[in-house]
Amino acid sequence: MKNISFLQLAVFFVFITAIIIAFLIFAGALPGLRDTRFKDLNSPIEFWGTLPRQVILPLIEEFNDKEEKNVAITYTQFSEEEYLPKVVGALAAGTGPDIWILPQQNFIENLPKALQLGPKSYPERDFRETFFDGADILLWPPGRVAAIPFVSDQLVLFWNRELFRSAGVADAPKNWAGFLAASETLTQKNSSGTITQAGAALGLFENITHAKDILSLFFLQVKNPITFLATHGSQDNLQVDLKSAINDSSFDTLPAVAESIRFFNQFADPRKQSYSWTRNMPEAQDAFAQGRLAMYIGYGSEIEKIRNKNPHLDFDIAEIPQISTGSAHVTYGKLQTLVLSRQAESLRQSAGLLFINFLARPENQSSIAERFMLAPTSRAALLAGNDNPLLATIYRSAVKNTFWLDPDPEGTYTIIRDMAEQAKLEIKSIEDIINEAHLKMQRLLEAIVLP
Repeated sequence: MKNISFLQLAVFFVFITAIIIAFLIFAGALPGLRDTRFKDLNSPIEFWGTLPRQVILPLIEEFNDKEEKNVAITYTQFSEEEYLPKVVGALAAGTGPDIWILPQQNFIENLPKALQLGPKSYPERDFRETFFDGADILLWPPGRVAAIPFVSDQLVLFWNRELFRSAGVADAPKNWAGFLAASETLTQKNSSGTITQAGAALGLFENITHAKDILSLFFLQVKNPITFLATHGSQDNLQVDLKSAINDSSFDTLPAVAESIRFFNQFADPRKQSYSWTRNMPEAQDAFAQGRLAMYIGYGSEIEKIRNKNPHLDFDIAEIPQISTGSAHVTYGKLQTLVLSRQAESLRQSAGLLFINFLARPENQSSIAERFMLAPTSRAALLAGNDNPLLATIYRSAVKNTFWLDPDPEGTYTIIRDMAEQAKLEIKSIEDIINEAHLKMQRLLEAIVLP
């Protein structure tokens, strides 16, 4: 055996020592690059949202303890009503958050305020492998990430187990044909024809809070994306436009969109056997909580509200019905995203992205999702599932999510509502009504300035 020289021993010792020191720096036991990367930050990173402080603060503490001690995070909680006006106003004044939670339905109108991440900061392949398919709507040409998906509030079917048992209906319907049949069975009327128990709440906008979302779901299930991105120009000078798909010939869904509107409206038409809902009924969620409505289409986050309104209500949730059992399943939700402010300094953006990536980890998404009956957007978290039967349904639903790019939630509400209401009047053909809505949507989109 050859003798080991002093020089070889010295090199070996230095090598082992370097590995140990690097490990201690990474673990936070010794100061090093990991602790000093953001030493030049002169103030805490501002994080704004609507989630309760008691939920976010422990995550900030864990981030500082285990990830990055030199990045101080300050979280400010707002009410749902004041939140977006506060964000928009602050950013317009050159202040505001470095990181903020952006609801997907407000994504387009706020896109110019958000930093888009290029392939070096967040490769598209990593994004697609990390998050569920529906999150692809946040990918912006050419290959940029406009926001990081966080959690999703899933549209689900609430059903009253007691009313179903009394009517001899064994389970929640899996498709819309079964939904229609169940609604007809469960609807009860008195001798004068007044509805005393509603099978389903569809057909009106006045007392159905989620009417726009329900019709959006119908359109997406018949493969009409409502709006779509069109690109033109070279890769170096790519132009992006948002266009209406409601009656765009390339989708060839006009008959299906028309049938979706007819299906929705029939539940409020007293001439139809499917008649189950009237303006005299309370708001749909209240009617369900009171036991006067057998099936209610609402969001998973409403479970606790309904329980609080009626602790004795025997209800369950199921995935949203589909067109048929053999069709590709499409569900719908309200996606919450995490964005970086475009106007923030680059060092603050880098620190902010570190914290966003921490929040988007499967375990952190799941902890927030479980608390509020939401779904994580992480594939790993969804694959792990959940032992809570209600959350298990919500998780399964999230895997099948499809969203659409809404340029102006209030403006599009009016367009979709008017489509349904005008169809009831039967003055114009439903095809003409859909085409008018398509043109209104296109005019709305032309006013949007995209980055």
